[in-house]
Amino acid sequence: MHQRTNQFNLTSRRLTEADLALESPYAGTMAGLVGRNVTLRYLLLRIAAHTFFHIGDIASVRSRRLGQSVGDYPGLLPACL
Repeated sequence: MHQRTNQFNLTSRRLTEADLALESPYAGTMAGLVGRNVTLRYLLLRIAAHTFFHIGDIASVRSRRLGQSVGDYPGLLPACL
């Protein structure tokens, strides 16, 4: 398991545009990003998209395999943000 350190020093306040523009070295395995810096905005949106994908996958499995009616859950990504 990879252990990551937090490169950002943020407190419990609203994030500003300057906060979201802070850069940190990329700590993942995507070849195109290795060795580059990414912004906090990118990291937060990436986490949101990843979570959204898995929620949709779980809803799909519940609908398809378990016969539960989940409708259009979780909905469109922009509406969920």
